[in-house]
Amino acid sequence: MSDIPSDRVLFLKEVEKHKVVCLNNLEDAQLTFGANIHYLYSNAFFLQDGLMGDFAKEKINNLVNELLTNTPEYVSENAERIRKQIHMIGEPIIKKLVNIYEEQLKLLKPTQIEINNEILKLKKKMLFLEDKLKKW
Repeated sequence: MSDIPSDRVLFLKEVEKHKVVCLNNLEDAQLTFGANIHYLYSNAFFLQDGLMGDFAKEKINNLVNELLTNTPEYVSENAERIRKQIHMIGEPIIKKLVNIYEEQLKLLKPTQIEINNEILKLKKKMLFLEDKLKKW
């Protein structure tokens, strides 16, 4: 439909349950040529609630809620399940959940091993810089 000018499209509108009328092209017709196909599809098929099913909306909302209301430790403990659920989502914008998920994991307190590794790395860098300073 996005390849067809609106003056060549017949628009229908549901005015009552099981009663559909043809819209006047000059008054109510939307522009179709080059328009977003998803928007056209949702209007053409009377989808007032959008293009996603209620089951998917509920599951995604629950996942967002789970990520935003729980601790980073909880997210880490459930990381595999959460990541699998995120990767099932087909809508690219909603896949931004990955960012929320990764931000939650970054908030985890570092383990003793991670702290010791960072200290060793910084000590090596400090020795390297001190050595460079002596040679300078």
